[in-house]
Amino acid sequence: MRVALFAAGGEIPVEALRALVAVATVVAVVRPDPPRGIGGELRGLARRALRRPRPPDGLSVLATEYGIPEWPMRGADDARSAARLRASAIDLGVLATFPWPLPPALLEAPRLGCVNMHPSILPRHRGPNPWFWTYHANDAHAGVTIHVCESRVDRGPILAQARWPLARGHPVASLHREVAVLGAALLPALLARAESMVTDAALQDESGATLAPRVRAGVTMLDPAWPAERTWHFLAGLLGQHREPLWCDGRAVGYTRVPEFELVDPRAAPGRMEAVANLGWRLWCHDGFVRLAED
Repeated sequence: MRVALFAAGGEIPVEALRALVAVATVVAVVRPDPPRGIGGELRGLARRALRRPRPPDGLSVLATEYGIPEWPMRGADDARSAARLRASAIDLGVLATFPWPLPPALLEAPRLGCVNMHPSILPRHRGPNPWFWTYHANDAHAGVTIHVCESRVDRGPILAQARWPLARGHPVASLHREVAVLGAALLPALLARAESMVTDAALQDESGATLAPRVRAGVTMLDPAWPAERTWHFLAGLLGQHREPLWCDGRAVGYTRVPEFELVDPRAAPGRMEAVANLGWRLWCHDGFVRLAED
């Protein structure tokens, strides 16, 4: 089986590459290249910045160790990439953290098409930001799904899936690692039945579908109606990836830790921030408060 891995970076494609090389011939790692700018032109400092070599990340280092070349891809409409896949007789494309939806010419270039590893329990949290919405929606479980790639983002039939309980306040960085490891573990069995995988796939249940769009910077996503425990889970779990814009007495709260919550009779309205000497802040909820601190 000749495979091309499409990936931007991070732990998910690193673990996917390790799993793939054990069961297949990985011909290339296809990576997004910086765009050329409006009209394909750049000038001065911008052009020189794109020409400057980027330091290798974990995925590049691993690909080099395996002797696998990296193929740059200039946007979703890069026709050269489709031609290169066909010329290299790729059987299957595997997407892991790739930033662009692929057009039909690329999806159909591998003999068996393309599959995508998505860090949620599809059809929940379709889109580019499933990590955030898993916590925001107060999901009891996290998961990873491998599905058939279609022109509609994250909507193809499901080929394999894993799910596990999401502990309260579980750090999102740890969840990234779990998705990477458990998602990669699904790949060997999937490739073993690759010739018949489409007939084995299960259609997604559209009644359970939710979207996971990007969150605009500076927009408050915290609901003051949430209880203290749920507020703590959201703030503490996502810290490192997302810091909620909060203010106390007209000043931004630059918290770096969310150590605890406490259930007490509230002394302020839900959503109110209170500075506490030498302890940081209290964010009041209807059933108690969440403590925030700054190192």
